[in-house]
Amino acid sequence: KVKKSSDEDRISGLSDDILSEILSLLAIKEAVGTCIFSKRWRYVWTFMHRLEFDSFKDFPSMKSDSFTQMVSQVVTLHKGLNLHELRILFNSHQDNSFPHIHRWIAFAILCGTARIELNLSMFRLLSGFCGHPKVTYAIPPDFFDRKNKAVDDIDHYLKHLDSNSAILISRSGRHFGVDNFFSSVRDLSFTQVYLNDQDVENILSNCTSLERLHVETCSTLFSIKHVYHPLKLKCLELFKCWSMTTLEILAPNLVTFGYRGPKINIFLKGVRHLVDLTVTTPLICLDYPKGISYVLDQFSCYFSQLKVLQMEVEAEKAYRNVPELSNLKLLMFYGEKCSKIENSTLIGITSVIMASPVLHRFELHLFRHKPCTGSGGKLISKGPHKYLKEVVLSGFKGLPIEIDFATYLLDNAIALEKMEIITSYIYLLGRRWCVAENNNEVHSRKQAQLFREGLASNNRSKIVVS
Repeated sequence: KVKKSSDEDRISGLSDDILSEILSLLAIKEAVGTCIFSKRWRYVWTFMHRLEFDSFKDFPSMKSDSFTQMVSQVVTLHKGLNLHELRILFNSHQDNSFPHIHRWIAFAILCGTARIELNLSMFRLLSGFCGHPKVTYAIPPDFFDRKNKAVDDIDHYLKHLDSNSAILISRSGRHFGVDNFFSSVRDLSFTQVYLNDQDVENILSNCTSLERLHVETCSTLFSIKHVYHPLKLKCLELFKCWSMTTLEILAPNLVTFGYRGPKINIFLKGVRHLVDLTVTTPLICLDYPKGISYVLDQFSCYFSQLKVLQMEVEAEKAYRNVPELSNLKLLMFYGEKCSKIENSTLIGITSVIMASPVLHRFELHLFRHKPCTGSGGKLISKGPHKYLKEVVLSGFKGLPIEIDFATYLLDNAIALEKMEIITSYIYLLGRRWCVAENNNEVHSRKQAQLFREGLASNNRSKIVVS
């Protein structure tokens, strides 16, 4: 008998569907690179279910024009069959790239793509944190208008693609078009893209299967009002939409809601399943939500069902009537707007902790705060925190009030397993964690180590300084 070679290529014998699924797990340049393996692999990548173009991570040295041409070439060659996800993170700030972006979105529409993410956040870095970019991409006004849309309209945006574009050829053998897209899209994410009120209304009205909508850094969005028929939305995130004045939606399936922007009236109608709530403050926003008090005013009716709560630190008094957060497992506070930490600040925080009987993890992220006058004072607890196992304190400087608070948590969290003390400043950019420099990093780390060494051995082992 002849033994089979141990290096037999069994992978190439798999179906195109399985191979394309495997390639979808790779970076796009690695996936496309498989075309040189053999004739069998030449076109496998054109059936990939997921396309991700990240100019920040995968093409950091590629010039803007080259990146747009590369993406458009891939889009031209892709078959468009069963494309589940299209992610484009792009660092261009030139308006000559906009026709390319039009075609990329049109391509996704024709493919009936379920998840689309367009992140142009490099605009923010080039224009400064507080200012508006000189040039910002805007979605064509008719892209999400189902009533006025036809396949020929979409072809208008594809006209500069090669006439032999795979997506245009494939359409003849499969149902492509806007109806397919509107019934397929479930997740839309736009960062640094200009959307107006009508654009969002078209998205909510026409994308009837939409479950997640993320809009970030958009100064042209003023009001969202959609109450005439229930949405299927499970997640709505509006971050750094500076011009927002009103939000009113009917979303009975909403599970996750995030808002970061100016103080507005928020009406979430018919919401029965909200468990993840984020309300935080941008550094540059003057009319900002007032920490605990704002969350209490707007969302206290959901407190009993929340499992995750993220909100802003504020110099608060002790709230004695905080509704019980009977299911809360994760509590995060952010201190970007709180330049000075007072005893009243921490009393307000402990009021929420004490109202959370099954809290598992607590995080406090301070940001470039200054020492307050006097000592921290005594933090009074109603009783031990029986289920609190993990604590994270970032932006730690070793100030007396910080030491008092950390000691309070060690004394009262009887099930505590780990307390991580981070001396760097950590802040949220949308849903992404970022690290800012601490000019006194060495001193802060020394103070954290001294605090740890001064504890009893049973508590010392729980402290991790990073």
